[in-house]
Amino acid sequence: MQPILEYLAGFVRDLFGDAAVKFVAALTGGVFLGSLDWLWVATKALFVLMCLDFGLGLWRAWLDSNVSTAKLRGGFGKFLLYLLAILAAHHVDQAAEPLVHVNFRAFLILYLAICESLSIFRHLCRFGVPIPKTLINRLETLRDCEIVPGKPKETK
Repeated sequence: MQPILEYLAGFVRDLFGDAAVKFVAALTGGVFLGSLDWLWVATKALFVLMCLDFGLGLWRAWLDSNVSTAKLRGGFGKFLLYLLAILAAHHVDQAAEPLVHVNFRAFLILYLAICESLSIFRHLCRFGVPIPKTLINRLETLRDCEIVPGKPKETK
């Protein structure tokens, strides 16, 4: 009976020993895993936006009798280029990690999502869906990076 009690006492000491270190490690791991979850959700959302844009573009071309295999290949090529760009951004994040924490992949995913949303809204406008012009203008401003801190916005 004595060895079991000693084993349990050692287990409890190991479990609660260095609680501060374990707390910091758990907190850091939780934040890291939480950020991965957000990036995974954002990546899936970008994929859905890309599929929706591709489908709306194909439908629009079909209705206009303007379906082209070259444009279809270009659409599939865009999927591949987005994938390669996100993979490259991931590796940039990994390479920069020892020096500074950057999240270039998240920035790229959000930028691509803005571009895809703008394309989707333009397709919907062609189908007669009323989209506020201010929304399209705001997305174009974000896409074209026309807002610079400290610089007044130029009027067109």
